[in-house]
Amino acid sequence: MHRLLLLLCSVILGNDRAGVISAQTRIDVLTSSARRRLPFTHFLSLPIVSDVVQEKFDIFKEEVLQECAGVSHSQQ
Repeated sequence: MHRLLLLLCSVILGNDRAGVISAQTRIDVLTSSARRRLPFTHFLSLPIVSDVVQEKFDIFKEEVLQECAGVSHSQQ
């Protein structure tokens, strides 16, 4: 299976390394902030009902319950 990875690249030019790093940090903060404000536009639900999935889920659930046996519900 081939996977496509799309990267958005930018080129930042500056007189010194500190200025370039500062600009990159500001860009990262701005884009991250803008993404958090965007509303969700899609919901994807894939029903996966099979004996294998149910068995793996039960194993996972038991492992979590064993590891968290001493944790009360108020601490979760």
